[in-house]
Amino acid sequence: MRPQWCFDTSALVSLGHTDRISEIVSEIGVVVTGGIISELEAVAGVKDDDGMSAKRWLVVRGQLTMARTARRPCAEDEAFAVCKQRGIPLVLDDIQAFKRFKKEIRCLFSVQVIYLLYLQGVISKESAIITTEKMKKNRDWRDNAIALVSRTLYE
Repeated sequence: MRPQWCFDTSALVSLGHTDRISEIVSEIGVVVTGGIISELEAVAGVKDDDGMSAKRWLVVRGQLTMARTARRPCAEDEAFAVCKQRGIPLVLDDIQAFKRFKKEIRCLFSVQVIYLLYLQGVISKESAIITTEKMKKNRDWRDNAIALVSRTLYE
């Protein structure tokens, strides 16, 4: 059975910079909220790399699990509520939100999704490293917490 993980917009945009969306949706039950879809639509309206990334997720929208929750001012708060209710992890690349939520729910960065694909034998270690490096470059992470986590995963 596929694990169910809720994804915030930040992580989806990061993962959309890769060519791994089909593997992700086949290996993980990607849970989203209405607010996250709305944010993806807004990002998709911008003509840049993040906009193209968001469009890739909107193309596979039918393969995502839509969680019903009360609308909140912030989509990541909607995702947090879903995770708390269902007891599932939240995948996000917003470091401040990660810090805010990590005491109450399991939080993961998007690079850990790619690592899972490697652990399950879906992609090779080399491909996983190349994918996370592409995300790091396209999202301009430099040496932030997400970049540091990505480096330690394959050591």
